[in-house]
Amino acid sequence: MRKRSQVLAEPWSPELEKEIAQNPELLLALVDAAPVAMFCADEFGTILLANSKLETTFGYGRGELLRKAVGLLIPEAHQRITNPREPEAVPEPFSSPSQVTAFRKDGTRFRIQLRLAILATPQGNYGAGFLDPVEFRSAYASTATPTLDSRVLARGMAHALNNMLTPMLSCCQMLLRELPKNHRLYSLVEHADAIASSGADFTRQLQVLGGSLQGTNVVTNVHELLNLSRPGFARILGPRVNLVLRLDAENDLVSVARGSLAQAFENLVNNARDAMPAGGTLDIETHNFAWDESSLGALPGLKPGLYLRVAFADTGHGIPPDQVARIFEPFFTTRKGAHGLGLTVVQRIARDAGGEIFVYSGDGYGSAFHLYLPVLK
Repeated sequence: MRKRSQVLAEPWSPELEKEIAQNPELLLALVDAAPVAMFCADEFGTILLANSKLETTFGYGRGELLRKAVGLLIPEAHQRITNPREPEAVPEPFSSPSQVTAFRKDGTRFRIQLRLAILATPQGNYGAGFLDPVEFRSAYASTATPTLDSRVLARGMAHALNNMLTPMLSCCQMLLRELPKNHRLYSLVEHADAIASSGADFTRQLQVLGGSLQGTNVVTNVHELLNLSRPGFARILGPRVNLVLRLDAENDLVSVARGSLAQAFENLVNNARDAMPAGGTLDIETHNFAWDESSLGALPGLKPGLYLRVAFADTGHGIPPDQVARIFEPFFTTRKGAHGLGLTVVQRIARDAGGEIFVYSGDGYGSAFHLYLPVLK
């Protein structure tokens, strides 16, 4: 196992090392002329070096990326640099290439191939990464390929499932009313009803994802909605989870489909419950947050302005680092029997309202989901 401080030592020839020592700007010129996008960031994720290829790929002008958070471009790179899994050593100079989501300056997202190394020095850890130009070409080409719109697909699936589940649920409910509880078929019908009800919940999530249940955006008082939903949250969480509401935002008026936002809140509460099977605490807090590009932290996808931040923080088992980047993917789940659409739906609802959702978690340290919604002046 090699020390991280050694990984840059091997490629240097004595001649090049001497040339760079005499002319330090040579190294910067070589990096800037590289045909692949490259960056270097400190242990806090702040970009210290960005070459020309990186700037043009992400739509930034010369020097604009310096001192910005790398999470503005590549959230997963920020996560891996600021929370390295092995602070002392790595088996290879660069990690295996991985497909990750990236954000251009104009807010558009695309997929890239990232290679990343975490380098240990006496001054602290640094992250060095480069992006494969072949993946840039394939990413750009894929955007022009005609594909079936995901919302159309979700609506079609929901319609088909609803047609099958509605008569099934009706038959189960009728049989449960007619059969005595000691009948030999009662438990089987009850089990079938539970499965069909779970399918109906999955269908509702698909309908929200497809926009068929979205409704019209209206002025919504978020504090009022949270207070009205509190009894329902308590029923979902059960007696072993303590629910705490801290509604401190001065401006809680947003333009959103009220029913969709209620569904997003319910999905986040369900997620918190599943993370705390032995009990714990769920804190729901609101704050106003003014965001601009000079603000601390990396919030890719948000436009400058005033937001309402609704935070759902649990004391559960947390999310392993290798799963954090995937939790908003459709159908991704680690829980047996789950459909993997809950957080995908929350993300879609947030973005439809002009906002975004971010997650902060550590394995064994609980999770915090921050939902940002633009407020009305």
